[in-house]
Amino acid sequence: MRYPCKLIQDILPLYHDGVCSQESKEIVEQHLSDCEECRKYYDDLCGVDAMEPDRALNKENEMKKAESFKGIKKRLLKKQVLLILVSFAVFFVLIFSVIGSLKHTKYIIPYENNIFVSMVDNQLIGRLQGNEANHLKIKRVETMNNNQKTTYLFFCMSSTKWDEIVTSDKIYSEYLLSSSEKGANEIDKVYYYTGDYTNLEEMDEAELQTILPSCELLWSK
Repeated sequence: MRYPCKLIQDILPLYHDGVCSQESKEIVEQHLSDCEECRKYYDDLCGVDAMEPDRALNKENEMKKAESFKGIKKRLLKKQVLLILVSFAVFFVLIFSVIGSLKHTKYIIPYENNIFVSMVDNQLIGRLQGNEANHLKIKRVETMNNNQKTTYLFFCMSSTKWDEIVTSDKIYSEYLLSSSEKGANEIDKVYYYTGDYTNLEEMDEAELQTILPSCELLWSK
């Protein structure tokens, strides 16, 4: 009995893999001996099977390449992340270095209508606008002229560049220049002076008159 080629071709993969029954195997072999078309179909099937190892090898090579590319991408990503972290670290080091430098850069605050003096509760109070003084230099000088005693108070304030940057012009800071216990009521004039304070308290009236033009009179009785 001759079986249709379509039926035989459906069975050929099972025959090829050796999983069909003995009866089916005999039928297929008998058919192949007589049918050139099915033999060709079977040869093509065997040819495809012979190519599978190469395909598998190519697929394995492609997978290896893909894994290699993944590894390269991971290394590049790690380098990029490391570069970003290093950049941030350098940035913050520079920022802290600049801030530290500004905090240690001291200067004498110049008078620009930003310093005021007033007597409050028998105490002389200095008021500074738009900055914060971290150091006060104060000298009290007493002179005699025609048997008349005059008591001067000279002072100046120092700050840092950092305080200058971070302090608003709307901020006022107050500083005690002379307390009632130290004779604030005896002081006749208060000057803001940014010059040399060396031996200032030893000057007489004539010597003081030479430096007063460079001072700012902020308060007097």
